[in-house]
Amino acid sequence: GDVNYAYIRSNRIENNLGDGISIHDGSNYNIHGNLLFNNSGYGVNITDSTDCKVNSNTFINNNGATDIFSTSRIQAYTTHSSNLWDESGYGNYWNDWTGPDADNDGIVDEPYLIFGSSIFDNKPLTEPSYMYLSEPLNFTLDTGRDQVTLNWMEPEFDLDGSLSGYEVH
Repeated sequence: GDVNYAYIRSNRIENNLGDGISIHDGSNYNIHGNLLFNNSGYGVNITDSTDCKVNSNTFINNNGATDIFSTSRIQAYTTHSSNLWDESGYGNYWNDWTGPDADNDGIVDEPYLIFGSSIFDNKPLTEPSYMYLSEPLNFTLDTGRDQVTLNWMEPEFDLDGSLSGYEVH
């Protein structure tokens, strides 16, 4: 049967051979704070469903998207105009739609098209809203007479490859 009033929050959904999240014949879903990364289909696909709220998610390279926007590689799909992609004044981060932001408010000045109809994320974010760093790998602690040495390898997952280290306090 139909599923209604569901929450999908704070997940890392990646490398699927189809859609990251697919909803069909449901209503009132709240999809918030997820990382949708490198899925071969849409990051989110909402078909024949109503009153869903999709915001503060991070969409990266879904449906063949790259850092350059293409109408043939839009990262989300919906068939109903009651689904909101920018609830509470914030939309989602789309790695192929990060500017312009003339007033530096963190919201792209142009809306992001959601495939399937003339639906838009009217408040797309300029920066990822989901941040995931795994713990350091192979962490070791060596103590000496007057020193402590901490060693580790890079984390398993760094969203944009910019991590250069950890601070120890």
